[in-house]
Amino acid sequence: MGLSVKWATCNVGAQKPEESGYYLAWGETAAKDSYSFSTYKHSVNGSRLTKYNSSATIGYNGFSDNKTNLELADDAASVLWGGKWRMPTMSEFDELRNNCNWTWTTQNGVAGYLITSKKEGFTDCSIFLPAAGYKTSGTLNNNGSQGCYWSSMCDDGMQSDGAFYLCGESRRVYNARNLRCNGMTVRPVLP
Repeated sequence: MGLSVKWATCNVGAQKPEESGYYLAWGETAAKDSYSFSTYKHSVNGSRLTKYNSSATIGYNGFSDNKTNLELADDAASVLWGGKWRMPTMSEFDELRNNCNWTWTTQNGVAGYLITSKKEGFTDCSIFLPAAGYKTSGTLNNNGSQGCYWSSMCDDGMQSDGAFYLCGESRRVYNARNLRCNGMTVRPVLP
């Protein structure tokens, strides 16, 4: 696509571009049945964080490590795909947004975005991001109307238990934050 990273053709856990793949909590590498802070790997007592935390107020026993980017051991793309695959940064999502055409469409009956490069020499390159929604507790939300893709960056603001992601809806694509215990999809990149 002529960008600073190579984008994978499908999500982690998927075999085809239109498949959702795994729903993963931010910083976790395995899918599960329920997504909440009581089941989140990096928390204790359903709310206190044990990793990736800049606020002693929400850290377990005052814990704070000031880490804002996933370590490779907690990066689902790195762990599950190996090699140099990893989750994208928000800057890489911004580059994808700014240097490609985004067309809301269906592919094999699945709604999502066909993303085609605007870069000279790469205009025939594209990827498809399915609108796979996200999971809270055991419920799948907004499947078919919203694509939610985790970045490798958490929200390090005071009192923050969120992480950043790219959201694609039929009328717009934007950066957002959500509780990191929720299950979202991952589209890997390769440097």
